[in-house]
Amino acid sequence: MRKTLLCTAFLGTALLAGGLGAAAGHEAGPGHRFGNSPIGRLIMARIGRAMTLRAELNLTDEQQQAIKTTLQSHKSDLAAAIKPAVDAHRALRDKVLSDTPDDASIRRAADDLGKKVGDAALEIAKVETEVAQNAKLTPEQKKKIEEFRTANDASVDEFFAKLSAQ
Repeated sequence: MRKTLLCTAFLGTALLAGGLGAAAGHEAGPGHRFGNSPIGRLIMARIGRAMTLRAELNLTDEQQQAIKTTLQSHKSDLAAAIKPAVDAHRALRDKVLSDTPDDASIRRAADDLGKKVGDAALEIAKVETEVAQNAKLTPEQKKKIEEFRTANDASVDEFFAKLSAQ
C-alpha cells in the first residue's frame, strides 16, 4: 500500500512537475537550488508527508509482509503499466519544447498521455485494492492514508493559489 501510494504520488508529481515547471517562473542558474523553487518545495513537502505517513501507520510485521508480497507479485504488471505513461510524458514534453511546436501534434501527444495515465491508474487501483485486502488495514490506518491524500491535495491547491497571485 505504502509503495503503491508513493508510486502514485511520485507519478502524479512527476507529471505535474513536467507540466508546471515553466509556470513556476524560476530559471535554473548558478546557486539555484531546486528545493527553493515553488515546484521544488511542493515536491519536497509531498515526500516529507509520505515519510511521515510511513512512520505514523505503525504497520505490523504481518501487514508489512502482506504489502511487500502483494507488491512484489505485481511488480512487472505495475512497471508494464507505468512505463508507457512515462514514455508518453516524454513524447509530450518533446512536442511542447520543439523548436516548431505544432498544436495538433501536442494535442495528440496529450491525448495519448491521458490514455496511458488512465491505463496505469487502472492497474494501480487493482493492485491497491489487493494490497488493502491483504494488509487488513485498520480504520485508523485508513484514516491516516486519507489525511495524507487530503494534505497532498491542499498542498497542490496552495501551490496554484500562490502561482495565480503572482
